[in-house]
Amino acid sequence: MQLARRIFAPKILLISTLLSLFALQTQGQQANDGDAVNQALQRFEDTPDKVPVDIIEQLLPVYEQTWSSGEAEAVRILKYKLAWAAKELRAKAPEPLHNHLTDGWPDRFKTEANDLHAFSGVYLYNLSEFGWAIAQFKAAEAAATDLDAKARALENVAVCHVQMNDLEEAVRYFEIAMSLREEDASPMSVNNLAGIYNQLNQPEKVLSVLALIDWSTVSGPAKRMAWINRLSAARTIDPQSEETQQAYTELITAF
Repeated sequence: MQLARRIFAPKILLISTLLSLFALQTQGQQANDGDAVNQALQRFEDTPDKVPVDIIEQLLPVYEQTWSSGEAEAVRILKYKLAWAAKELRAKAPEPLHNHLTDGWPDRFKTEANDLHAFSGVYLYNLSEFGWAIAQFKAAEAAATDLDAKARALENVAVCHVQMNDLEEAVRYFEIAMSLREEDASPMSVNNLAGIYNQLNQPEKVLSVLALIDWSTVSGPAKRMAWINRLSAARTIDPQSEETQQAYTELITAF
């Protein structure tokens, strides 16, 4: 099984709500830097069908004009929006934004929160810049303040190592992430780790990690992948075993 094709874009922890926007000045009044930020963000909020390139074209010039003004909060919001748009592009961003995401933001405000690093990491992952992505995901883990966010960041590091065919290192990061989650293991992460164990010819570990999830509560592709991983491991141990036959039956049922 080619695991790298099944690890999929990394998942990240999204913040649940955006910060509220400042009130806009009435039409006809002279706009200052803060108004330019608010107007650009309001256009973004009012048009839900915007594509990422539209967001970048609107917000990047405002960011470039605003970062030198000392408005740290406005700069933070603009950076968040731009990083979010970049990760949705799945292609190289305009050169100025690409440079900000790889070399650092020119404003130098210390506003790089977990989500901003994570978005930058996904952008770089989509460009197959896995080394750069790992650095961003590690920064996201360091900035995270709760264990779930830290686990997600480390899972993303593991996914990058899979893409680099460094399976031993991928296992290490997946195992650390799962230890942070304690009893709340993620079906996606369990499947990813089980798949790597299969590639490393460690079938007993496959069955052990799959046992962390109550698969009767899971449906869809995650459950089917679990049974594929289980069947592969069971066949490696003993093709004629009851475990193998049961895994085969459950896999057919899952489809």
